[in-house]
Amino acid sequence: MLLHLLATLACTDGEADPALTDNDLDGFFAADDCDDDDADVNPDATEVCDGLDNDCDDQVDEGLLVDFYPDVDGDGEGDANASAYPGCESTGGMVENAKDCDDSNPEIHVGASEVCNEVDDDCDGLVDAEDDDFDASTLISFYGDEDGDGYGLEQDVAKACTAPEGYVDNADDCNDALEAISPEAEEICDGLDNDCDGLIDGDDDSIAPESVSEFYADLDLDGYGDDDNLVNACELVEGLTTVGGDCDDSDGDVYPAAEESCSEVDSNCDGDAWAGAADAWFHADGDGSWTEADLSAWTGTEAGSLYLCENTYSARLTLEADIDIIGLGEEVSVLDGGGAGTILTIETDSLTVDISGVSFDNGYSSTVDPNFGYDVGGALVCFSDATVTVSDSAFHDNMAVDGLGGAIASDGCSLLLDSVEISGSSATFGGALFGFSGVIDVVDSEIFGNSAISGGVYYGYGLSTPNEINFTDSSVYSNEAQAWGGALMLDASTDATCTGTTTSAAGFWDNYANSAGGGYGGGAVIVFGLDATFEADVCDFGTVAAEDDNNPDDIYTDTGTWDSGDSSTWGYTYDEDVTVSCTTSGCE
Repeated sequence: MLLHLLATLACTDGEADPALTDNDLDGFFAADDCDDDDADVNPDATEVCDGLDNDCDDQVDEGLLVDFYPDVDGDGEGDANASAYPGCESTGGMVENAKDCDDSNPEIHVGASEVCNEVDDDCDGLVDAEDDDFDASTLISFYGDEDGDGYGLEQDVAKACTAPEGYVDNADDCNDALEAISPEAEEICDGLDNDCDGLIDGDDDSIAPESVSEFYADLDLDGYGDDDNLVNACELVEGLTTVGGDCDDSDGDVYPAAEESCSEVDSNCDGDAWAGAADAWFHADGDGSWTEADLSAWTGTEAGSLYLCENTYSARLTLEADIDIIGLGEEVSVLDGGGAGTILTIETDSLTVDISGVSFDNGYSSTVDPNFGYDVGGALVCFSDATVTVSDSAFHDNMAVDGLGGAIASDGCSLLLDSVEISGSSATFGGALFGFSGVIDVVDSEIFGNSAISGGVYYGYGLSTPNEINFTDSSVYSNEAQAWGGALMLDASTDATCTGTTTSAAGFWDNYANSAGGGYGGGAVIVFGLDATFEADVCDFGTVAAEDDNNPDDIYTDTGTWDSGDSSTWGYTYDEDVTVSCTTSGCE
């Protein structure tokens, strides 16, 4: 009422006095009220912390403000080094204390665990082990580095927060007595594990190339290594060698200095399995065995191969099974009859025999033919239906004195002479060859310098079956007969052919038959016996101009009489590339 009265009295002139108004009705006129629009603000109000002068004493929040400090790392403790920020209440990132000694690390604050990190983790002014509250489990292992190479030894360990003098934080050294040995060192040849990887010298792929030497692996321990198997190593040890050239490093019997043996194995690594050896070996097909063979009296009863190395062998051979005879060449593998016997005899039927790279020399007939009672074949006798091939071979200076076939006598055999030389052989009949039956094929061969009374090269006399000889691309020259057929005498049931080409030297030339001594002639060929024939297809017979004609004629034919004075006989002379067919009745 009093206030209302006073207000009424103030309006004496009908207008209100602003200083005497109480708009907020808090009992104080505007002149005394510092905020007459707020009933909670007046001189009797209680000051509260709200940023206002509640009691109108011209002071704001006096005695009520609290100091706040920034808590940047959010660990609940304010930065001890920051200024206080007074306020009524905390705002974001502010706290009421300033205990944090490192407000950039939430792990560092009062109450934190003191660990080994050279930091005052709990802000008590003590670092690491200086603090009684230190967590000893956080001590770090350091290792002794006696050689000062920066790498420690596992056996020398010390627990500390910082490395004691002479200690490092790793245990990677495998030898702490030598500074040159450490993980960063280069492996060299010295018998030590320089780089501490557990590998020593040549066993370590990282070894310095300039430190090693190059050796050959010697797997078979024969002292020689494989040229293609090079090994880098520090020293010469078992299994290594300084000498290469081993062509089979799995066989200790094969190396360059080995003595060559006659086998399919190149024992001395010269590229030739038999060169340099001087023995003969038989390789049996059945069990694969190798047996040294004494050729002076050798009979082959088991199928296989007879290998002849570089030597001249005194030879008497008999084959009773399918056996190949293999030499190194006619100039180095020689079967020598010694002028005392037949070198090779085949009398077993149904055999297949291949002979290559062999020379048959100085054979002397020692087998008696049951049909005529003559000695036959100085080098080779084949009296069976065997199939025999002789290639890249030679027959030299073989003889059948008072016999048949100075080099070869055949009865029933199928004989192929391919790239063969027959020279210097002699016999009564067939200086080089005699055939009773069967087929003899002469291919790419040379036959020269042979002699006989009849058939300087070949005498054919068919018995129960036809007899045949064929010359293909072969040269037959400078052979001689004392009576008939300087090269060929074709007697009963014997056929012969000569086949060549215009570019080949195939034929008969410079052969001689001494018809003046009572013979029938036929400087090259005499077609003499019943049913005998000779056919030539592009065959050469020498020329007068070249003075290599056969003498006294090329081909002589006979009516079949044995009368040397028979006036019904006649001879034929030809030149080169002749094609002709002849019987005892003449040539066409």
